[in-house]
Amino acid sequence: AAHLHAGSGAWTARIVPLAADRIGPGEEGLAQIVADRPLALFGGDRFILRDAAGRRTIGGGTVLDIRAPERGRRRPERLAALRALAEEGAAGAL
Repeated sequence: AAHLHAGSGAWTARIVPLAADRIGPGEEGLAQIVADRPLALFGGDRFILRDAAGRRTIGGGTVLDIRAPERGRRRPERLAALRALAEEGAAGAL
């Protein structure tokens, strides 16, 4: 478990790495964050992840998709769509 901090809120959540089995220290990767309840976040919102005790920062990122599927989250098509959403410009996304 981890703590997800976004805006002025904090929630408990699970981190599910998508493109690999784990994301190591200093590495970047796609992950699905599964919160313990529905959140009012939007694509582009920034967040911080802290350990279960809430003492150490373990990562951070940008919300890409607020309607992530429960199944098929590691399918190549899904990963390609997430990578496109992560691009800063329309040309890169295409």
